[in-house]
Amino acid sequence: MSNIVLKNREFWIGIIFMGFASLVIQQGMNFGMGQLSSMGPGYFPVVLGILLLIIGLIAFVRSVLRPKPDELVEPIALRSLGIVSLAIFITGWTLTHLGSLIALPLLLVISASGSREVRWTPGYIAFICGLVAVSILLFIVLLKMPIPLFGTLFE
Repeated sequence: MSNIVLKNREFWIGIIFMGFASLVIQQGMNFGMGQLSSMGPGYFPVVLGILLLIIGLIAFVRSVLRPKPDELVEPIALRSLGIVSLAIFITGWTLTHLGSLIALPLLLVISASGSREVRWTPGYIAFICGLVAVSILLFIVLLKMPIPLFGTLFE
C-alpha cells in the first residue's frame, strides 16, 4: 500500500468501523440469536454489527482504490486529547462528591481549555450556564436520573 493510502482518513475510518463491528458481532453472538419472527437479545446487535462492517469495508475499499490526497489524516492534538480526558476523569469524581452543579461547569471549562480557539466572552460563559441548566433540567428533573445535584461533601 502506498503512503498516501495509509494517511487517508477514509482508510482509517474503514479500519475503525470494521474493528468495532467485529467486537459488536462477537459480543452479540454471546446472546441468543433467535429467529426473524422471534428475535433474541443478540439479533439486533449482530445485524447492526454486520451493517457497520459493510460500511467499514466500503470505506476501506474506496480508500485503497481511489485515495484522495486532499483528505489526509492530521496529526493528533495530544494536548487537547489529554485535557479532555482529564476533564472526563475529574467529572467522574466531582459528580459524586461535589454534585452536578459543580461537576458540569467544571467539565465544560476544563475541556474548553483544550482548544486554543476558545474565547472567554460573556456570551460563551452564558452558554456554559445555559448548557448546565438544560442538562440539570433534562436529566435530573424531567428524566429523574439518580444524579446528585449536591454531592456527598455537602451532606
